Amino acid sequence: MQTVNRFTLKLARGCAEREPTNGMQGAPHQNVFRLRRVALASTRKTRVVQTTIMAAKAQHDYAVYLFQQGCYEDALTHLDEILREQESGELWSDWATAQFALSHFSEAEHGFRRALQMSPELTDASVTFATMLVSLSRWKEAIALFDDVLPKLDPEARAAVSPLAAQCRGQVG
Repeated sequence: MQTVNRFTLKLARGCAEREPTNGMQGAPHQNVFRLRRVALASTRKTRVVQTTIMAAKAQHDYAVYLFQQGCYEDALTHLDEILREQESGELWSDWATAQFALSHFSEAEHGFRRALQMSPELTDASVTFATMLVSLSRWKEAIALFDDVLPKLDPEARAAVSPLAAQCRGQVG
């Protein structure tokens, strides 16, 4: 707000120092007030967007907390609300993970595919999606996901996921 006020004051001083032209007294001042209204409206919109982002982040954090507590339906409800307002690969991945936890496999698959479409770098989404495919005995699809994601994982995660990928290869024979 202080930057808007300084900007407005500077414009007002500049306009006050100039002589009105063409007999239009006060016209420069009207422009200043119009600019100030635009600047204030822009500031308000920025604050609304920032507040909305902070609220969505808090709601997302709460949904993750609910999921960690085993309240999958409640987590899913919160994630649904957030996704109606904004989409991201991370949100879709969390939504799909909640669907997977509830054994809603077709919805989970849709969510994981959407997450990876939006954010292909999400290794957590790839690993969780592949794990779901393993649970559904869809070995070849799981192997393809594991082959894609394993090189992207840090050594500790790779060590944890590699045995599951090997199990899939053993099933395909």
